[in-house]
Amino acid sequence: MGKHYIPQNYLRAFSSDPDRKLIWMFDKATGVWTNAAIAKVAQSADYFSPEVERRLTSLVENPGNTALNALRRGDLPSQSEGGDLLTYIAVMLTRVPRKRLQATGIVPAVVDSVISNNRAEILAEQTRDNENQIAELLRELDRLEERYQTEAASLLRDEIDDPWPTGKVLQGIHSMFWRIVDVPSSTPILTSDNPAFFFSGFGIGSPESEVTFPLSPTLVLMGCRQGPPGEVTRVRVNRPIAKEVNRRMIVGATRFVFSARPASWTRTVAARTQADLKRVKW
Repeated sequence: MGKHYIPQNYLRAFSSDPDRKLIWMFDKATGVWTNAAIAKVAQSADYFSPEVERRLTSLVENPGNTALNALRRGDLPSQSEGGDLLTYIAVMLTRVPRKRLQATGIVPAVVDSVISNNRAEILAEQTRDNENQIAELLRELDRLEERYQTEAASLLRDEIDDPWPTGKVLQGIHSMFWRIVDVPSSTPILTSDNPAFFFSGFGIGSPESEVTFPLSPTLVLMGCRQGPPGEVTRVRVNRPIAKEVNRRMIVGATRFVFSARPASWTRTVAARTQADLKRVKW
């Protein structure tokens, strides 16, 4: 059995059977829904080291589960439990496959920027007297560029795979105004392999930032800057907002969407991009 990048306890709230062992899973790559075992989804062999998994369980998942369970029962968590839940959400941003893919994708651009800056500095020192030396330096730089474009991702693998958010991300999540949102049962909420959705163009800390985190088919946490920082309220919303939450989950998924029941329209939404999504004006 692999290591779960989405905790099983989180997924059980979206289970498709009374024993909470199964869940409907939509694969964006194939366009197919399957009713799968929760123990076998959202996991990968050696995704975390044993030590990292132990720390995630004790420091993040166990404390976060207390708050999750309280909210799902209809109770408000204590202040400390609420803090644990926000940390849980912050870690969910950085433990998922999307974060690893994005970090890996950034590496070539970083290497290119460093090499370009060094090339410019070397060329700035060129004179008639040192042309041969400069040419050799540039050839060596080309060899380094080829090497690091190939090897940099593996050399930085520990940093890329690190599931712990930065202080800036934690501060961004904890300083949002959060709404505990009850949605109509006629529009059940989905979740995904990237359940803490945010608009990449706005990030976490800007005035326009929003974070959407489903808790169950009828409950969502929605954070933004439209309200007093760090405060929480509870609201009931209409069907259009519930549909927007589902669009965010499907579009933001790296590959897999999870639900208590399959939905045929998922295939259509999966073809959209973040540009097709709407911010919520409260």
